[in-house]
Amino acid sequence: MSPQVEAHVAAHQSVFDDVGDAVATLTNEDWSTPTGCPGWDVHDQIAHVVGVERYLLGDPPARVELPEDLPHIRSPYAKRVEYAVHARRGVPHDELAAELAATVPRRLAQLRSLTDDDLAQDATLVSGVTMRLSQWLRQRVFDMTCHTYDIRRATGALPGVDGPHLQVACQLIARAWAAELPNRLEPEHHRVIDVQVDGVADLQIDFTTGRVNTSGPADASGPADAHVAFDIATFLAVAAGRSDAPERSTIASHGDRRFVDAVLEHATITP
Repeated sequence: MSPQVEAHVAAHQSVFDDVGDAVATLTNEDWSTPTGCPGWDVHDQIAHVVGVERYLLGDPPARVELPEDLPHIRSPYAKRVEYAVHARRGVPHDELAAELAATVPRRLAQLRSLTDDDLAQDATLVSGVTMRLSQWLRQRVFDMTCHTYDIRRATGALPGVDGPHLQVACQLIARAWAAELPNRLEPEHHRVIDVQVDGVADLQIDFTTGRVNTSGPADASGPADAHVAFDIATFLAVAAGRSDAPERSTIASHGDRRFVDAVLEHATITP
């Protein structure tokens, strides 16, 4: 494997380890615990991860009829991913866990077979968006990391497994904020913010230039207007717009608090 392919495999391996560890901690009652994704409990979260990974393997999609009255289905994308979830709602928990365990080595083998040329090609996401495969694979790691922490927050199984998937997720969020938030923020908030994710990442985002520094304040181009600190579970919940994200007022910061609140208000980057 090339170093680039190896990095993608390592990030996927670590997020698979994390979700597998989260599943291993579940009690029978945990599986039906609601999560921060509207309409999805823990069982549904795992069904979603399995369903998308099997889609990426080219396995036949689930053939089910969706109920018409699912209030959390608000877009074509949400409907598209719901089929795999709904198809597994009656599956016993141990069978779903076994399906996950059987799917992971197949996906890792598929990833190990990639070349640098493959990574440079366009790929179409489940959402229908087309982007380079290398970018899509980072997006996929972010998505699975978010869902793993949906499970962990719902069941109290924190912290999770450390690994490169956490850095991939944090850097993707920072770059999405740099690209998207300038269009949402008022001009007076096109400024610089330091973002610390405890034990995972130190980031600086310049909303004026769209620049992201992933080496932390020590390598920054200048002082920030504000500093905000998260644990990884909170950072993912805020960026994914989850209903169980903490209130903005409870998130620690110093510097220009109005600037911080504006960033947090517009922080959701998921569909």
